[in-house]
Amino acid sequence: MKESYFTKAFRKTARERLPEREAVLNSAFEKRSSELRSEHARAGKKRLRHLESQILPAIAIYETFRLSCRKMKRLILFTAMWKSGHIG
Repeated sequence: MKESYFTKAFRKTARERLPEREAVLNSAFEKRSSELRSEHARAGKKRLRHLESQILPAIAIYETFRLSCRKMKRLILFTAMWKSGHIG
């Protein structure tokens, strides 16, 4: 499946704003993304395509930042992603 714009924005944000933790964040994101895909494997083709392109990456990003960063840092990261035009 093609990488979603959410995923691209997450990777760019991790690379530019948290380079010292980029590998850990990407690993956590990939793990959670895989778990979410498994949880929704029975969804119909159309619904699964929508989930994988929009919903699941957003959930995985949120949960990765939630577990890895303080509340203020999460806010700053999401704001940066939003202002850069990568999400929204």
